[in-house]
Amino acid sequence: SCSSDLLTPEQATSKIEQLLNPQVERIDVVGGDALIGKKHLLRLLDIMFFERTFQPPIGVLTNGILLGNDKKYVEQLSKYKPYGKFFVRISIKAGTAEGFQKRCGAIGKYYEYPFKAIKYCLDYGIKTVVAVMDDPRIMPRSEYELLIEKLAEIDATLPTRLVHEVVYPYPDAVRRIKVSGIEI
Repeated sequence: SCSSDLLTPEQATSKIEQLLNPQVERIDVVGGDALIGKKHLLRLLDIMFFERTFQPPIGVLTNGILLGNDKKYVEQLSKYKPYGKFFVRISIKAGTAEGFQKRCGAIGKYYEYPFKAIKYCLDYGIKTVVAVMDDPRIMPRSEYELLIEKLAEIDATLPTRLVHEVVYPYPDAVRRIKVSGIEI
């Protein structure tokens, strides 16, 4: 784990290099939403792909809202795909606008953005991993089925390639879930 909160992309890259060893299977760029600092992230990826050529796959983990709202950003990320090691993992938390608003605390109209992000990434040929928060304590089965239908409309193979997420009861996660009115 390497925090780049106050580090330049160059400093963050150096820290990541210090942590690398043969057991590292991949590098995940995470934190709130890793895409918020667009200029910072693109510079970090430029260094990792073009200047230092990291060996493990490098992924950006996101809720998809920023990419679903900015197709140009997806186009910018697509420059890393020729290296075969770049991927975007989009985590879907709801199958309806109401579920999205309840679980994420976001305005329901943004519910479509993660799905748009998946489509944009696939359209640009970016390796896309879709993770679904399908923990039955959080998402009702009927909503999960709607989510699967929506993913199949984007790409018929998506429902067969999902990463399934469950809620781990970390204190911060439990607090946020309780605020949204969900009991686990």
